[in-house]
Amino acid sequence: MKALSRERLSHVLSPNLPPIAEIETGETISVETEDTFCGRLRQPEEIEDFLAFLARSSEPVGRFNPVIGPISIVGAEAGDAIAITVKGIELDSQGVTCFRPGVGSFPDWFDEPRAKILPIKEGFIQWDERIRIPTKPMIGLLGVAPPYESLATGKAGTYGGNMDCEAITTGNTLLLPAYHPGALLYVGDVHAVQGDTEFSWVAVEARARVILSVDVVKGRPSAMTWPRVYTPKSIITIVSARPLDEALAGAYREMILWLEEEFGFDRGEAYMLLGQVADGRICNMFTARCVFPRCYLPEQPTWPRN
Repeated sequence: MKALSRERLSHVLSPNLPPIAEIETGETISVETEDTFCGRLRQPEEIEDFLAFLARSSEPVGRFNPVIGPISIVGAEAGDAIAITVKGIELDSQGVTCFRPGVGSFPDWFDEPRAKILPIKEGFIQWDERIRIPTKPMIGLLGVAPPYESLATGKAGTYGGNMDCEAITTGNTLLLPAYHPGALLYVGDVHAVQGDTEFSWVAVEARARVILSVDVVKGRPSAMTWPRVYTPKSIITIVSARPLDEALAGAYREMILWLEEEFGFDRGEAYMLLGQVADGRICNMFTARCVFPRCYLPEQPTWPRN
């Protein structure tokens, strides 16, 4: 199994960077990820400098959301899709969360930034002396090189990217469109836990080791524009847009088209059925997902494989 370290980081998703590794379809790899703050806060004595860093009004690309990549998948071509199955996520022994003025859902509430180092042990995050939060690890950023240009890692789009979707976790499979030879996969931004919306714009950010297997799906479905997720109990569509209601409507639109093309649903029937059994959920403040239970499908999809 190939092992990629966190020593080679990128801060863009780009079709122009040389691959750091090449893998075969079906191959399993181990990837070490850095936390979204590039490891700036590891010890209590670093907190003063970290708060000064957060207090700056704007930070250029290169300060947040580092990723490992690109990883080239042999045989992937533009017009295909790649299926990334998350086999495991091993969290570091600590995480970091914070806020800073001018950012988040309440940008004018605070004059000073604040940060916490949070120990992680035996499946729990020690928030304070009273509160312990069960870990719920997820990969916040998983994407391929965008179709036309290099984009900052904080963005999300049809190529995936910074979706912050809790369904991208152990046991589930993410399907992404490929726009370039090799697809050019990027991985990063693991969260030890995150509530829907990530409304403060920061989760419990943590270093991690993730285990992924990647398959090439020749000739992606014609109705597939945005990322799809397969879980043992549901299928999910993810769309990013602003305002957020456009993202949510887009996720439902993508699900209707998926049900129509792959499972033979009449479009009007699918439209009505989603209003009764699908869940619309928010990933982050510009990304939403539509969750459709597998029990209503006439047949079961290929992914995730056992």
